[in-house]
Amino acid sequence: MCYEDTIPEDKAAAYLKLAADRHLPEALAAVGMLEINGDGVLFPVNREQGMRKLQAALMLGYQPAAVTLASLYMAEPDKHSAESILALYKNAAEQGDARAMVAYAYCIATGRGCEADAAKGREMLKTLAFNGMPYASMALADLYFNGVGEAPDVRAAVNALGEAASAGVPQCYTLMAALTALGTETTKGDERRAESFLRMAEENHEQSPRELYQSLLADKEWHFLPPVQK
Repeated sequence: MCYEDTIPEDKAAAYLKLAADRHLPEALAAVGMLEINGDGVLFPVNREQGMRKLQAALMLGYQPAAVTLASLYMAEPDKHSAESILALYKNAAEQGDARAMVAYAYCIATGRGCEADAAKGREMLKTLAFNGMPYASMALADLYFNGVGEAPDVRAAVNALGEAASAGVPQCYTLMAALTALGTETTKGDERRAESFLRMAEENHEQSPRELYQSLLADKEWHFLPPVQK
């Protein structure tokens, strides 16, 4: 018997929908994301319906849905408060979700949905990075570069991004280039050094490094998580 043939796309979608109808949490989350984004064929865009499926998946114990919902809530600050986003990260972090742990620590450091405690958040991130969570290093790079709780430090930010890059986190060399070129209030930008990081980004096949680099330079800022209204 040959198993090389794949399931036709329409049948795969039907199976996924059936699993979601039976309230299997992972299927609910998958269908919810497909409805939020749409695929142009099998899942027309229906953001509200997709959000409800993600919320249902979370209620059924599928913690990865919390991080996804938090990201979606950030895009609608008029509908969702910083406190509600923090609560999603906190609950998922308590359940052991690594991404949520990093995001929660970053929120503590920067005061997103709570009173800022830069020292506590930074130590939480350092512990997470030490324990093998590379996105914590990327979050630390934000704190160093933007001077959260201490003076801005481009070198420390670039070093933190280097640790994240060595662990396989995408786009880190592009970010190194942008932060080096932007500089801070006390450190002048260095476009020649930035160009060397850009070449490293290209050698490591990062996605559209020069386009992202130019976008960050135009914005004149970079944050690990997009700003939310408090």
